[in-house]
Amino acid sequence: MFIVPLTSKTAYLKEGEFILKDWQKSGLNIQTAIKTGIYTISSKLVLKEIGNLTKDDFEKLRLSRLLDLRLLDLRLM
Repeated sequence: MFIVPLTSKTAYLKEGEFILKDWQKSGLNIQTAIKTGIYTISSKLVLKEIGNLTKDDFEKLRLSRLLDLRLLDLRLM
C-alpha cells in the first residue's frame, strides 16, 4: 500500500505540494494539502480509512509524484 503525507498547514507549501481541490469530498474535515514523498506500508498497519481522493486530485498527485521522481519532464509536454 502506498501512502502520502498530508497536512492542514497550507500556507507554506514546497514545490510539488498542493492543496486538495476536493478535500471535503475526500472525507476530510479541514482544508488539506499533499506533502512531498511517497511511502509503502503493510495494509495491516492501517487502522482506519478516512476517505479517497477524487479523480482530479488523484491525477494531480500522480503528476506531482512523476515530477518528483523525474519520470516526467514538463518541457516535453
